[in-house]
Amino acid sequence: MDTRAFRRLRPANPVGDLLRGWRSRRALSQAELAFEAGISIKHLSYVETGKAAASRDILLQLASALDLSLRDRNALLEAGGFARQYGERDLSAPELAEARRAIDLLLLRHEPFPAIVTDRRWNVMQANRAASRLMTMLLGPLRMQRPLNHMRMFLAPDELKPFVENWPIVAAALLARARHEAMAAPLDEALQS
Repeated sequence: MDTRAFRRLRPANPVGDLLRGWRSRRALSQAELAFEAGISIKHLSYVETGKAAASRDILLQLASALDLSLRDRNALLEAGGFARQYGERDLSAPELAEARRAIDLLLLRHEPFPAIVTDRRWNVMQANRAASRLMTMLLGPLRMQRPLNHMRMFLAPDELKPFVENWPIVAAALLARARHEAMAAPLDEALQS
């Protein structure tokens, strides 16, 4: 049978596809990942090809060896037919009141230096007074009324770029960081964009 026809007929293997993608992004061979996860190369190969189903524990071992985020570990578990293990809460949730107080304290204690808090997509969630004053001075009060994204502020030609003396170096570092984070979280469509 033609291998292209076989690939079209091959049943979907979401766990294998995810594992292979994360493994290749991290430039790991099957042998290296199997060693890090403490499983046999043959078993990993079978899981990736769909010849064997991985247990919940094996998936968690592989996720740990790949250093996946908790969000991606949940995605791997769900792809394997298991329930999510890690909860996700909005920072405004009542049970995160202590975390919010800690963030507020960090921002306050960072004064008189600018400090911001971003989410995983670089959206500015909070800023201390110094950061707010600086951004308002550089971007203008009208721009401050729209949502801010740390990456876009530095990379857009009409925002912070004119004020950054070594902009090419800063932009290259930010783009490298964005690529690294996007590669580490291939399921996060917003981060990919």
